[in-house]
Amino acid sequence: MLSSPQCRAARALLDWSREQLAEASKVSLRTIVDFERGARQPREITLDALHSAMEKAGVIFVPENGEGAGVRLRKARPATSQAEQIANADDARSQAADAADSMMTELSGSAGEKAGRRGALTDEPAMVGKAKAKKRS
Repeated sequence: MLSSPQCRAARALLDWSREQLAEASKVSLRTIVDFERGARQPREITLDALHSAMEKAGVIFVPENGEGAGVRLRKARPATSQAEQIANADDARSQAADAADSMMTELSGSAGEKAGRRGALTDEPAMVGKAKAKKRS
């Protein structure tokens, strides 16, 4: 269960104001203020909403382990290099081609028709275009 000190500490780690936590958790600002200063204990569903919002933002809640409960930030994931992105894209294309081949064995039609369908399913220029469009938006 989330404690008042954990809530304050988690907000500090995230550099969030109470207003930002209220917006992210959909919990009223007054409830957060009262909880953090120990004036009232919110319902469990409210505490869960606060906990979940901060967890999604990268806070790890450390349970009581004899030294007291605490919080810490999740490590940032390192950015992947361009070479890794290309390798991942190659793997995805290979998996798409394997899935298309598997699907083609289940379809009826000539080998030429199947090859045309496979090409439409694994059209690399179209896939690249979609990825670039998504990146721009």
